[in-house]
Amino acid sequence: ATASDVVGETLPDIGSIERASAAATAAIVEVTLDESQMNALNSTEITILAAQGAGKVIVPTSGMLFIDRDGSTAQSNSACDLFISWNGGYASNNNIYYIRRFMYNEGGDRIWHLQHYAGETGQSLTAGDNQPLTVKLDSAVTSGSIDSMKIVISYHIYDNS
Repeated sequence: ATASDVVGETLPDIGSIERASAAATAAIVEVTLDESQMNALNSTEITILAAQGAGKVIVPTSGMLFIDRDGSTAQSNSACDLFISWNGGYASNNNIYYIRRFMYNEGGDRIWHLQHYAGETGQSLTAGDNQPLTVKLDSAVTSGSIDSMKIVISYHIYDNS
């Protein structure tokens, strides 16, 4: 099929366009990690948002971290990277947000705006289906350097069925 624009030219067929349902409105989730959770975040990921069911994908749209740093202890591990991904992943091919050298030698409290990772998030068309959104570190922060971290993520749930 073709369509005509206002000056009478014929436009090529662009196929069908689907509109997302009105039920796909944005939501916000907030999770606060305490000092002990921060100290163990390299060995135990924390679920930010639970899996949403078969064929459903959590699609984060933006995020912020509010970090209450301990005033006397520096985070001195330069190999500590932060990953927000589906299902506890922390490889470069399955994360959504990534911060290299997380809080390394930062003094004082911080608010970080999360930047989407420019790369692939999954290695199949169903990689995000029914997966929780999690946060994890790939190595430990300096023990006691972060008193707490609040994670605030806005997201949509996409029906990938």
